[in-house]
Amino acid sequence: MDSTLPSKYKVTFHFTDTHCHLNFSPLCENIPAVLNRAFQNGVERIIVPAYDNESLQNILNLTKLYKNIYGAMGIHPWKADEDIDFGTFKQLLQNEKVVAIGEIGLDFKTDVCKTRQRDQFIKQLETAMEFNLPVLLHVRGAFEETLEILEQFNGKLTGTVHAFSRSYELAKRFIDLGFYISFGGTITKPDSKKAIDTVRQISLDNILLETDAPSIGLLNTHPLKTEPAHVLDIATALSKIKNISLQEISQKSEENCKRLFNL
Repeated sequence: MDSTLPSKYKVTFHFTDTHCHLNFSPLCENIPAVLNRAFQNGVERIIVPAYDNESLQNILNLTKLYKNIYGAMGIHPWKADEDIDFGTFKQLLQNEKVVAIGEIGLDFKTDVCKTRQRDQFIKQLETAMEFNLPVLLHVRGAFEETLEILEQFNGKLTGTVHAFSRSYELAKRFIDLGFYISFGGTITKPDSKKAIDTVRQISLDNILLETDAPSIGLLNTHPLKTEPAHVLDIATALSKIKNISLQEISQKSEENCKRLFNL
Protein backbone atom coordinates (compact mmCIF):
# COMPACT_ATOMS: atom_id res chain seq x y z
CA MET A 1 0.00 0.00 0.00
CA ASP A 2 1.36 3.42 -0.96
CA SER A 3 1.03 5.71 2.06
CA THR A 4 2.25 8.93 0.46
CA LEU A 5 0.68 11.97 2.15
CA PRO A 6 -2.76 12.40 0.53
CA SER A 7 -3.21 15.77 -1.20
CA LYS A 8 -6.47 16.43 0.68
CA TYR A 9 -4.49 16.92 3.91
CA LYS A 10 -3.25 20.48 3.63
CA VAL A 11 -1.23 20.85 6.81
CA THR A 12 0.98 23.72 7.91
CA PHE A 13 3.34 21.71 10.08
CA HIS A 14 5.52 18.72 9.27
CA PHE A 15 6.69 16.18 11.84
CA THR A 16 8.33 12.78 12.21
CA ASP A 17 7.50 10.34 14.97
CA THR A 18 11.04 9.14 15.59
CA HIS A 19 10.03 6.24 17.85
CA CYS A 20 6.74 4.39 17.50
CA HIS A 21 5.97 0.67 17.79
CA LEU A 22 3.51 0.36 14.93
CA ASN A 23 3.96 -3.40 15.07
CA PHE A 24 2.41 -3.53 18.56
CA SER A 25 -1.28 -3.90 19.35
CA PRO A 26 -3.55 -1.95 19.07
CA LEU A 27 -1.70 0.10 16.42
CA CYS A 28 -0.96 -2.87 14.17
CA GLU A 29 -4.65 -3.77 13.96
CA ASN A 30 -5.43 -0.91 11.55
CA ILE A 31 -2.26 0.76 10.32
CA PRO A 32 -3.90 2.64 7.41
CA ALA A 33 -6.27 4.38 9.84
CA VAL A 34 -3.37 5.22 12.17
CA LEU A 35 -1.43 6.70 9.26
CA ASN A 36 -4.39 8.75 8.06
CA ARG A 37 -4.85 10.31 11.49
CA ALA A 38 -1.11 11.01 11.63
CA PHE A 39 -1.18 12.69 8.21
CA GLN A 40 -4.05 14.91 9.30
CA ASN A 41 -1.83 16.20 12.11
CA GLY A 42 1.16 16.75 9.87
CA VAL A 43 3.06 13.62 10.94
CA GLU A 44 4.51 12.49 7.63
CA ARG A 45 7.12 9.91 8.66
CA ILE A 46 7.30 7.24 11.34
CA ILE A 47 10.40 5.37 12.49
CA VAL A 48 9.57 1.94 13.91
CA PRO A 49 12.24 0.29 16.10
CA ALA A 50 12.68 -3.45 16.42
CA TYR A 51 12.46 -5.11 19.80
CA ASP A 52 13.49 -8.74 19.37
CA ASN A 53 14.55 -11.15 16.62
CA GLU A 54 10.98 -11.83 15.53
CA SER A 55 10.25 -8.13 15.03
CA LEU A 56 13.23 -7.51 12.74
CA GLN A 57 11.67 -8.94 9.61
CA ASN A 58 8.18 -7.79 10.59
CA ILE A 59 9.32 -4.17 10.67
CA LEU A 60 11.23 -4.50 7.42
CA ASN A 61 8.01 -5.77 5.84
CA LEU A 62 6.17 -2.70 7.14
CA THR A 63 8.71 -0.41 5.51
CA LYS A 64 8.09 -2.14 2.18
CA LEU A 65 4.32 -1.79 2.46
CA TYR A 66 4.22 1.88 3.48
CA LYS A 67 6.34 4.57 1.89
CA ASN A 68 6.39 6.81 4.97
CA ILE A 69 7.45 4.11 7.44
CA TYR A 70 11.15 3.61 8.18
CA GLY A 71 12.77 0.94 10.31
CA ALA A 72 15.40 0.63 13.02
CA MET A 73 16.93 -2.79 13.54
CA GLY A 74 18.03 -3.86 17.02
CA ILE A 75 17.47 -6.05 20.06
CA HIS A 76 16.02 -4.34 23.15
CA PRO A 77 17.87 -4.85 26.46
CA TRP A 78 14.80 -6.65 27.81
CA LYS A 79 15.48 -9.28 25.14
CA ALA A 80 19.25 -9.45 25.60
CA ASP A 81 18.97 -13.18 26.31
CA GLU A 82 18.23 -13.69 22.61
CA ASP A 83 21.21 -14.42 20.40
CA ILE A 84 21.78 -12.22 17.36
CA ASP A 85 22.73 -13.73 14.02
CA PHE A 86 24.96 -10.84 12.99
CA GLY A 87 25.29 -12.14 9.45
CA THR A 88 21.54 -11.87 8.91
CA PHE A 89 21.39 -8.71 11.00
CA LYS A 90 23.92 -6.93 8.81
CA GLN A 91 22.03 -7.94 5.67
CA LEU A 92 18.91 -6.23 7.05
CA LEU A 93 20.89 -3.05 7.72
CA GLN A 94 21.67 -2.72 4.02
CA ASN A 95 18.02 -2.01 3.19
CA GLU A 96 17.53 1.65 2.22
CA LYS A 97 14.47 1.96 4.50
CA VAL A 98 16.54 1.05 7.59
CA VAL A 99 17.73 4.35 9.07
CA ALA A 100 19.03 3.38 12.52
CA ILE A 101 19.99 0.60 14.91
CA GLY A 102 17.56 0.31 17.78
CA GLU A 103 15.99 0.02 20.12
CA ILE A 104 19.14 -0.86 22.04
CA GLY A 105 20.67 0.08 25.36
CA LEU A 106 20.87 -0.85 29.02
CA ASP A 107 18.04 -1.36 31.50
CA PHE A 108 19.27 -2.32 34.94
CA LYS A 109 15.77 -2.21 36.43
CA THR A 110 14.98 -5.54 34.77
CA ASP A 111 16.07 -9.06 35.74
CA VAL A 112 17.99 -9.58 32.49
CA CYS A 113 21.68 -10.28 33.13
CA LYS A 114 23.62 -7.00 33.17
CA THR A 115 26.72 -8.58 31.62
CA ARG A 116 24.62 -10.01 28.82
CA GLN A 117 23.03 -6.60 28.26
CA ARG A 118 26.40 -4.85 28.13
CA ASP A 119 27.92 -7.37 25.72
CA GLN A 120 24.98 -7.20 23.31
CA PHE A 121 24.79 -3.41 23.56
CA ILE A 122 28.47 -3.00 22.70
CA LYS A 123 28.24 -5.39 19.74
CA GLN A 124 25.28 -3.45 18.34
CA LEU A 125 27.12 -0.16 18.84
CA GLU A 126 30.10 -1.57 16.97
CA THR A 127 27.78 -2.57 14.14
CA ALA A 128 26.27 0.92 14.09
CA MET A 129 29.73 2.38 13.69
CA GLU A 130 30.56 -0.14 10.93
CA PHE A 131 27.43 0.83 8.96
CA ASN A 132 27.55 4.53 9.87
CA LEU A 133 24.05 4.39 11.35
CA PRO A 134 22.64 6.29 14.34
CA VAL A 135 21.31 4.39 17.35
CA LEU A 136 18.04 4.64 19.28
CA LEU A 137 18.93 4.34 22.96
CA HIS A 138 16.75 2.86 25.69
CA VAL A 139 18.30 3.70 29.07
CA ARG A 140 16.77 2.98 32.47
CA GLY A 141 18.65 2.74 35.73
CA ALA A 142 21.95 2.64 33.84
CA PHE A 143 22.78 6.14 32.67
CA GLU A 144 26.33 6.23 34.05
CA GLU A 145 27.09 2.80 32.60
CA THR A 146 25.69 3.82 29.21
CA LEU A 147 27.70 7.04 29.10
CA GLU A 148 30.86 5.16 30.07
CA ILE A 149 30.38 2.76 27.13
CA LEU A 150 29.56 5.53 24.64
CA GLU A 151 32.65 7.48 25.68
CA GLN A 152 34.78 4.55 24.56
CA PHE A 153 33.70 5.18 20.96
CA ASN A 154 35.40 8.60 20.99
CA GLY A 155 32.58 10.56 19.38
CA LYS A 156 32.25 8.20 16.40
CA LEU A 157 28.63 7.36 17.22
CA THR A 158 25.46 9.41 17.11
CA GLY A 159 21.80 8.77 17.81
CA THR A 160 19.04 9.70 20.17
CA VAL A 161 18.20 9.04 23.81
CA HIS A 162 14.54 8.19 23.48
CA ALA A 163 11.70 9.13 25.84
CA PHE A 164 13.95 11.37 27.89
CA SER A 165 12.57 12.59 31.22
CA ARG A 166 15.67 13.30 33.29
CA SER A 167 17.71 16.41 34.13
CA TYR A 168 19.24 18.87 31.70
CA GLU A 169 22.67 18.15 33.19
CA LEU A 170 22.32 14.49 32.21
CA ALA A 171 20.96 15.39 28.77
CA LYS A 172 23.94 17.70 28.20
CA ARG A 173 26.35 14.82 28.76
CA PHE A 174 24.72 12.86 25.94
CA ILE A 175 24.60 15.96 23.74
CA ASP A 176 28.33 16.48 24.28
CA LEU A 177 28.86 12.97 22.88
CA GLY A 178 26.93 13.86 19.73
CA PHE A 179 23.47 12.58 20.65
CA TYR A 180 20.02 14.13 20.30
CA ILE A 181 17.41 14.09 23.06
CA SER A 182 13.95 12.83 22.14
CA PHE A 183 10.85 13.93 24.06
CA GLY A 184 7.47 12.25 24.21
CA GLY A 185 4.17 12.50 26.02
CA THR A 186 5.77 13.02 29.42
CA ILE A 187 6.28 16.73 28.70
CA THR A 188 2.51 17.22 28.28
CA LYS A 189 2.03 16.43 31.98
CA PRO A 190 2.45 19.41 34.36
CA ASP A 191 3.80 17.20 37.15
CA SER A 192 6.76 16.07 35.00
CA LYS A 193 8.81 18.92 36.39
CA LYS A 194 12.26 17.51 35.66
CA ALA A 195 11.50 16.79 31.99
CA ILE A 196 9.82 20.18 31.53
CA ASP A 197 12.80 21.96 33.09
CA THR A 198 15.08 20.12 30.67
CA VAL A 199 12.94 21.25 27.73
CA ARG A 200 13.23 24.85 28.90
CA GLN A 201 17.02 24.70 28.94
CA ILE A 202 17.83 22.54 25.94
CA SER A 203 18.57 24.01 22.52
CA LEU A 204 16.22 23.21 19.64
CA ASP A 205 19.32 22.01 17.82
CA ASN A 206 19.33 18.93 20.06
CA ILE A 207 15.63 17.99 20.11
CA LEU A 208 13.62 15.23 18.44
CA LEU A 209 9.96 14.26 18.89
CA GLU A 210 8.40 10.85 19.46
CA THR A 211 5.39 9.10 20.92
CA ASP A 212 6.80 5.66 21.86
CA ALA A 213 3.21 4.58 21.18
CA PRO A 214 1.59 2.54 22.53
CA SER A 215 3.87 2.59 25.60
CA ILE A 216 3.81 6.16 26.95
CA GLY A 217 0.68 8.23 27.48
CA LEU A 218 0.02 11.95 27.35
CA LEU A 219 -1.96 14.20 29.63
CA ASN A 220 -5.50 12.77 29.52
CA THR A 221 -4.46 10.08 27.01
CA HIS A 222 -3.83 6.47 28.07
CA PRO A 223 -0.69 4.84 26.60
CA LEU A 224 -2.79 2.35 24.62
CA LYS A 225 -4.64 5.26 23.02
CA THR A 226 -1.43 7.01 22.01
CA GLU A 227 -0.45 7.02 18.32
CA PRO A 228 1.73 9.01 15.89
CA ALA A 229 -0.91 11.73 15.49
CA HIS A 230 -0.08 12.79 19.05
CA VAL A 231 3.31 14.13 17.95
CA LEU A 232 1.41 17.35 17.27
CA ASP A 233 0.30 17.48 20.94
CA ILE A 234 3.88 16.88 22.10
CA ALA A 235 5.20 19.59 19.77
CA THR A 236 2.49 21.96 21.02
CA ALA A 237 3.49 21.31 24.63
CA LEU A 238 7.13 21.87 23.75
CA SER A 239 6.34 25.16 22.01
CA LYS A 240 4.44 26.41 25.07
CA ILE A 241 7.19 25.39 27.49
CA LYS A 242 9.86 27.14 25.42
CA ASN A 243 7.58 30.01 24.32
CA ILE A 244 8.52 29.34 20.71
CA SER A 245 6.17 29.09 17.74
CA LEU A 246 4.92 25.70 16.67
CA GLN A 247 6.21 26.49 13.19
CA GLU A 248 9.74 26.83 14.57
CA ILE A 249 9.42 23.57 16.50
CA SER A 250 8.27 21.85 13.32
CA GLN A 251 11.04 23.29 11.19
CA LYS A 252 13.88 22.64 13.61
CA SER A 253 12.82 19.15 14.70
CA GLU A 254 12.52 18.12 11.05
CA GLU A 255 15.95 19.54 10.25
CA ASN A 256 17.39 17.52 13.14
CA CYS A 257 15.54 14.39 12.07
CA LYS A 258 16.70 14.60 8.45
CA ARG A 259 20.28 15.24 9.54
CA LEU A 260 20.40 12.35 12.01
CA PHE A 261 18.59 9.72 9.95
CA ASN A 262 19.78 10.89 6.52
CA LEU A 263 16.21 11.31 5.28
